[in-house]
Amino acid sequence: MVRAVRLGVRVKDVARIFGVSRKTVWKWRKRIMRKGWPHYGNRSRKPHTTYSKITPYIENAIIILRDSFNWGTQRIKVNLWKLPEYIKHLLETVLGVKIWESVNVSRQTINNILRKHRRNGSPYGKIQHWKYFHAEYPDQLWQMDNQGAFHHWKT
Repeated sequence: MVRAVRLGVRVKDVARIFGVSRKTVWKWRKRIMRKGWPHYGNRSRKPHTTYSKITPYIENAIIILRDSFNWGTQRIKVNLWKLPEYIKHLLETVLGVKIWESVNVSRQTINNILRKHRRNGSPYGKIQHWKYFHAEYPDQLWQMDNQGAFHHWKT
């Protein structure tokens, strides 16, 4: 494609011949003009750097709120976002940070932090499962629902 464009064939005609869009022809032409032969491959779209929104202070605050109040992810999220005074005072005294600002993090992020520190799941211990009655033979259990007026007889 690029050789045809360099020889003077119009981009529209090259795209029709190779069965690609004009945008693709221009993309490959620009790649070769800028980089040269070894850079024909697709380039990564991954960013060079990613910045984490979660600092160690926020991570510790999530752990403190979980351990102190046994709160779930939604309540931790709300209390970090709309910071009440008693939570602000608790975090400032425990973490040693004088200025604590509200933080908006997702429930999934909070859950990931709790999982990382092995604090997700029910804080009240093991979840109790229902114990069902299983009849060993037919008519072992009878149940009757009474509907209607009841008369109390005095004897």
